[in-house]
Amino acid sequence: MKTLSHNLNIIHFPLTDFHNRLQQWYARHGRKDLPWRNLARDGSQSYEIYISEIMLQQTQVMRVLRDFYFPFLQRFPNLYVIANATQQEILMMWQGLGYYTRARNLHATAQICVQQYGGKLPKDKENLRKLPGIGAYSAGAIACFGFGESVSFVDSNIKRVFSRLFALSNPTKAQLENLAARLLDRHKSFEYNQALLDIGAMLCVVKPHCSLCPLISFCKGRFSPQQYPIKIQKHREILYLNLFIITFSKSKQHFIVLQAPTQEIPAYTCDSKQTNKKRQSNLYAGLYNLPILYTNPVARPHAIYSIGSFKHAYTKYTITAEVIYKQCEDKHEAMVILESMDYQFAFNYPKSTDSPTIQSIHADTTIIKQMHKPNSKQHYATNSTIESTLDSSLQSHNAIQSQNTHIQTLTNINNFHDSIDSPQKCNITASKQSKKYIVVKLQNLASLPLSNLSHKALKLAATQFQIFKQ
Repeated sequence: MKTLSHNLNIIHFPLTDFHNRLQQWYARHGRKDLPWRNLARDGSQSYEIYISEIMLQQTQVMRVLRDFYFPFLQRFPNLYVIANATQQEILMMWQGLGYYTRARNLHATAQICVQQYGGKLPKDKENLRKLPGIGAYSAGAIACFGFGESVSFVDSNIKRVFSRLFALSNPTKAQLENLAARLLDRHKSFEYNQALLDIGAMLCVVKPHCSLCPLISFCKGRFSPQQYPIKIQKHREILYLNLFIITFSKSKQHFIVLQAPTQEIPAYTCDSKQTNKKRQSNLYAGLYNLPILYTNPVARPHAIYSIGSFKHAYTKYTITAEVIYKQCEDKHEAMVILESMDYQFAFNYPKSTDSPTIQSIHADTTIIKQMHKPNSKQHYATNSTIESTLDSSLQSHNAIQSQNTHIQTLTNINNFHDSIDSPQKCNITASKQSKKYIVVKLQNLASLPLSNLSHKALKLAATQFQIFKQ
């Protein structure tokens, strides 16, 4: 197998023939009906291009087109509107797309553009790359498709096309970008780049359709396409968590308890001889969540009704979530349950194979009520959607700690983000912070930006309980 040398003397075909084949194929088979491919290229509609590129970063084309692109543009027709909106308003419209950092970066980029560029995007790649959430590929695509600039770029699809075209097993990013610049059709860069993207997305896929490809006679990797490029297995951290659906009824109305949005989730450390890792996650910043407990498989609460589990994948994480449901008598009982959750346990696993003893404090709410002191502060919100905010003070630390000699008390559900890279040796630590929960009418859930995890949990609950089908 070959790797790309710095002199790039590997182009083995006439560029004119290469360009002609791409242009002819795109004219016949390209996805020219996509709405963002039929916009002005003079900068006047660069915003619409920008939104499409950001949405398409981690989401399939048809899903973006069917559910998100046009509603988002209708709600936020330009950068001024985004800049003046709240982050939660943007997250609400982004709900369901996932990878919510993209939405937060949209907000930050819009504010920068209003302040520095008169509410417009800069046209050159260099300044575009300085904006939050815009990398090398997105900057090139926006410059080319939105401003008519003759620039090249490489995404995962183009990387696969080039790797097979030149039989490159492991080309670097810099090498591919250099090659892309040499191959660029500078006279018809829009059609050229769109053709490469479409061939990568439609023909030169993981299991390619080589016989349909216009570049097959040029392709050095056509006899063994699976070898190019070498697929690098990405390690995804495995996380286990519990999502708690806690509800109660009052005056014939149903209420649910949610975890209030935070600006960011605190960092967690997992210190051991093998692991010394500090990570910070903003996955749920600005979003409402069901109360979450990060844990490992043996530490799952078992006394409250489990209604099932599901898997959810992020770029760096694979999550197995168990959904726990409790219908409480009233708000007070819901508070008691939530306080008990704050005393969930992180384990120092012994070297032996014996699992630590687990005693769920959910099992006997009478005991919990005896430990609970009724002087927890309650702050009532004025928002009609939210009935109240619960600022729970943690009490009875010593009483809980004495329940089990194997366990270490944690003070915050938000602060328990378990790493199981080495579950027998990790010692989880967390900083103390206050938490807030809110009580929301079930019928008003649709007006709040919820995390994808919470959406999936509530969808699972709706298959079993009528009150969640509203």
